[in-house]
Amino acid sequence: MKYYRGIMLFILCMFTLLFINHTGETKGNDYDLERLVVAFQNQDISIENWNMYAREEKVRLETYDEFEAEVKRLAKKVEDFTWSFEREEHMWKAIAVKHDQKLNITEKILLTAYPTKKNHQTYLIYDIEGEKWDHGQWSHVSDRIVDSSSKIFQKTPQFYSCVSGHAGDMMKGVLQTFSDNVLEELGAQPVSRLIEDNFISISAYSKQFSQEIALYDQDKMNLQVGIRQQGMGGVTTVTIGTPIITLEY
Repeated sequence: MKYYRGIMLFILCMFTLLFINHTGETKGNDYDLERLVVAFQNQDISIENWNMYAREEKVRLETYDEFEAEVKRLAKKVEDFTWSFEREEHMWKAIAVKHDQKLNITEKILLTAYPTKKNHQTYLIYDIEGEKWDHGQWSHVSDRIVDSSSKIFQKTPQFYSCVSGHAGDMMKGVLQTFSDNVLEELGAQPVSRLIEDNFISISAYSKQFSQEIALYDQDKMNLQVGIRQQGMGGVTTVTIGTPIITLEY
């Protein structure tokens, strides 16, 4: 089964963020994404793509004209983004996209208004994606993240971080051993596991990461690990996110 980002992810994050405890704020350009990248490199996992995602609750609005005015105010704060609008019954959405071929990244800004009993509550999302991993370019990318997010968010945001890559061929039956090695690399203890022949999904907790989600049974988690093997001897895809996965896996 594949999980896709989009509206279902947005709804999921709306609810899970209610249970997130912030154990530490991002300081300077020190991101959880970098810790995930180091783990991938140490485990010889070739990075294919990565993603960072942040969200903030914004103003309450009564009319679509007010929503458009809010988008215009937002657009003045960021440059070179291409804007589009979607309107579905009572839900309003504005999406801005900016591609940077030099840094090989795509930035997205999403302003969404959901109806409440009396008005519309707006939420602002910032999303940045990259392919492969270029350590030499990372300082420029992290500066871009700071610049863009500081312009649109009122508070210092907490980022979801996710990395996906390929681990190469593996013999049948070694996926669980490989997953244990990944958890050890991240200093993580499993909270729950789903193990199938060619797929493993793990929720875990590690003190290395800055956020956590309280679970219903008083446990907590801040890591999700998905490992899928494409047939016997096929490519093994590894996806890790904190506090949850925000990429397809």
